[in-house]
Amino acid sequence: MGVFQLCALALGGAFIVLLLRQYHPVFALTASLLLSLLLLTQAVALLEQLRDVLSVLFSWTLNNEYYGILLKTVGIGLTVQVTADLCREAGQPALEGKIILVGKLLILAAALPLFGRVMELLTEMLL
Repeated sequence: MGVFQLCALALGGAFIVLLLRQYHPVFALTASLLLSLLLLTQAVALLEQLRDVLSVLFSWTLNNEYYGILLKTVGIGLTVQVTADLCREAGQPALEGKIILVGKLLILAAALPLFGRVMELLTEMLL
């Protein structure tokens, strides 16, 4: 799907969810979750294409370890964002905040090997 089709699907789904929210709130949440799942499947297809391009680029220039770290942090960030949005949609802002905090900590933990490598390079340059 192209960007315009995805945006049209999202706007149409949002309109349906707004209508359902007035009359059947339970169905509105279900419709929102289904719409999110549909959009996520399209996003995964796009991410697979991006992964292929990035793997070629990283094979030319950088260590594959950095490629794995990049993919892991992007995956964590996207998963946490979608989950937090669904929690906000379900009326759970406190849970949304906790999920975002845990996601930031997970990203930091996943990126620690990069920080270690940067520190090694700095000490090599200074000594």
